[in-house]
Amino acid sequence: MAKILYIEDDDNHKELTRNILRGHELIMASDGIEGIEKARQEKPDLILIDLNLPGINGYETTTKIRGIKEISHIPIVAVTAGNTEENREISLAAGCDGFISKFTPIAEYRCKIQEYLDGKKDALEDSEKLNCLKKYQSRLIAHLEEKITELEKERDHLKVTQIQLLQQEKMASIGQLAAGIAHEINNPIGYINSNLCTMKKYLAKICQYKQQCQKVWSELKEINHPKITQAFESLENLSAELKLPFILEDIGSLVEESLEGVERVRKIVADLKSFSHLDEAELKEADLNQGLQSTINIVWNELKYKANLIKELGEIPLVRCYPQQINQVFMNLLVNAAQAIETHGEIRVKTAPAGDRVLVEISDTGCGIPPENLSRIFEPFFTTKEIGKGTGLGLSMAYDIIRKHNGEIQVESQVGKGTTFRLLLPIDGPQVTENNKTEYSFKA
Repeated sequence: MAKILYIEDDDNHKELTRNILRGHELIMASDGIEGIEKARQEKPDLILIDLNLPGINGYETTTKIRGIKEISHIPIVAVTAGNTEENREISLAAGCDGFISKFTPIAEYRCKIQEYLDGKKDALEDSEKLNCLKKYQSRLIAHLEEKITELEKERDHLKVTQIQLLQQEKMASIGQLAAGIAHEINNPIGYINSNLCTMKKYLAKICQYKQQCQKVWSELKEINHPKITQAFESLENLSAELKLPFILEDIGSLVEESLEGVERVRKIVADLKSFSHLDEAELKEADLNQGLQSTINIVWNELKYKANLIKELGEIPLVRCYPQQINQVFMNLLVNAAQAIETHGEIRVKTAPAGDRVLVEISDTGCGIPPENLSRIFEPFFTTKEIGKGTGLGLSMAYDIIRKHNGEIQVESQVGKGTTFRLLLPIDGPQVTENNKTEYSFKA
């Protein structure tokens, strides 16, 4: 009579196994912890274990028993209703010596148990065990590779999210700073503009007075009185010496140019104030032409030394969008276009209606994108720039923003000739779709 430990939580299977194994001393345990303790105490000749135990399952219990020196030699047979190849592989990998289905006929069941008690190798020969272990190892490696891929994707997603959050924080801080600076600039610009306008009026009055003086002089000159003639000749000589005619004429030009400069500063300040609200979450109708012009003014310093800017802004309808986010896309594409030009080239900005969408096209005559890189340009952190000169997030962020707007990006590029980005944005704005997927296509 052999001593057999049966670790099983189902009372019906316990009773059935007790009847099947009459003639042997059967010790019962209801879970893994109890089973390990009874294995220590009773030192059975054979351990039968269900795989689906409460608490620690059969695989973990088997592994723990194999780690206890005084009971590690006891044969362990997995007994389960789940007679699958995967269960066989996992149970053998955990340390089981065999595998029996609960639905095995009684006579065959008894025969198998006796073979394990006699120390024989039943249907599971060493080669079959090895084959099962290899299959399990392959399955485990595939599972681990899948999990590693998922974790790498999640890591990249977290890195992108972290950098985007930092970028948003930075832009929000810049926005606050820009708004403050714009407010501070507005005050002096206001009184400079007011003073120049007043000066323009004063100059007009001085010129009017001068004209009247010349008229009087012409009338007095006819009198031909020596003292009057001498006095006016003296004034004319002084006027010529001081270059008053030129000064009065030039003052007018200087005031006009100054007023033009003040107006340009006022527009830049207005664009800066508009661009300072990059965190604005309001979905509203916007003029993309105006957004492009504002963005061009902001990044003009990046563009003017590298390219001639050609604007072909068509008559387009208002687009329902997040204006500041779209401006961010324009800024990224314009700066990229300037950086793609090595010496001096051309940047062309075009807008046009396109059915129920609006087309925005930004082209450059830069170095172009090699075909092998074209399909990767929207990947986070992918960049061909030197270390320290680019994060590889500009186009990725642009892609995410366009995707958020349910838009489409098309890229056409030729090495040595230049690149064109085409944005197609729906007039009605972002629509909630099943997958909310943005299309992008490439042409080399």
